[in-house]
Amino acid sequence: MKRLESLDAFRGFAIASMILVNNPGDWGHLYAPLAHAKWNGATFTDTVFPFFLFAAGMAMAVSVERRRDEPGLVMSFVRRSAVIFLVGLFLNLYPYFNFETVRIPGVLQRIALCVIDVRQRGCVHDDERPNAIDDCPQRVRIREVRLGARRRDH
Repeated sequence: MKRLESLDAFRGFAIASMILVNNPGDWGHLYAPLAHAKWNGATFTDTVFPFFLFAAGMAMAVSVERRRDEPGLVMSFVRRSAVIFLVGLFLNLYPYFNFETVRIPGVLQRIALCVIDVRQRGCVHDDERPNAIDDCPQRVRIREVRLGARRRDH
């Protein structure tokens, strides 16, 4: 299957942006858009993680489309999520391995949760879940209940 060049370019932009915002040079004299915004704003730095997750999600969708009939696809998602989560946990612990100060909700751990969420929302089609669109009304209702939102019918 031919590669999606626009996705490759976008993913490259996201990774280059990660490198830029994580290594801006001198932290004492930081260019304002390379810092996270206060509560009431947004900067370029605040868009890097969502851009990367979008690129990763699109790459997963393209990859799954090619491997749809492959046995063990669900387990590959679970295994991938576990490895990403554990690598993130290891990197948060390294080099002191102090479990009292470990930060569990790190970036890689959040990516691992997104991979599992994509799988649960129907990016990987099972026999019993033929289409993610069929799930949408139910998922919206579940989300409304979780958030305490009430829908008014006029």
